[in-house]
Amino acid sequence: MASTVSALTIINNASRMLGDIDAVNWTVSELLAWLNLSQVEMVNLSPRTNVKNVPVKLASGVKQSLPADGILLFDIPYNYKANGTFVSTTINHVPLLVLNKRLPNWTTVTSNQTVKHFSYNPSDPKVFYIYPAQPTLTAYVEMAYAATPAVIPNATAGTTITVDDQYQNVLLNLMLSKALAKDGEYGNNDIKAREYRLLAEQELGLGSAAQTTTDQAQKPQPKK
Repeated sequence: MASTVSALTIINNASRMLGDIDAVNWTVSELLAWLNLSQVEMVNLSPRTNVKNVPVKLASGVKQSLPADGILLFDIPYNYKANGTFVSTTINHVPLLVLNKRLPNWTTVTSNQTVKHFSYNPSDPKVFYIYPAQPTLTAYVEMAYAATPAVIPNATAGTTITVDDQYQNVLLNLMLSKALAKDGEYGNNDIKAREYRLLAEQELGLGSAAQTTTDQAQKPQPKK
């Protein structure tokens, strides 16, 4: 779903909360830069906040890469028909160790456009492997992955944030944290900056047992 929250709305809210309604100490362009940084920081903190689920064209061979904006792979559930518009057969996640043990020659098996398995290690987050290898004429698969948010180009009225609307308050708190850190030596700004960042992390559920369980559950698991 496309975002509907205006970037300027969040910037104006930040200016009011900073007591700088005329954007003198913290300019609009400065706050826009921090809003963009806050979007990226939020997704780095919690990749589930910006997930794409789209058809992706594979490369030939077994070794594959996430799309250019990819951060972390969640799942590759289905093959697509050749034109990338119709769902075809299912794909199972199999750990590389298991694939190596059960099919020692899996990297040399005759190539086929229909993928049966994929292997992924979050420690090498932008690379995954498929079985069997793709031929020269490659096909599409459905892919769910965490993506780097698109840059918000300007603060003109009508220009929206590029993550889901539900995260607008998280972005505001991260922006305020960055803004106050700029003048951290004045008053209690350094303390306030840490407090706003903590509020953002709490809203994302970071550190909570429930969210830890959710994050673990989102890792690719073998399908039964």
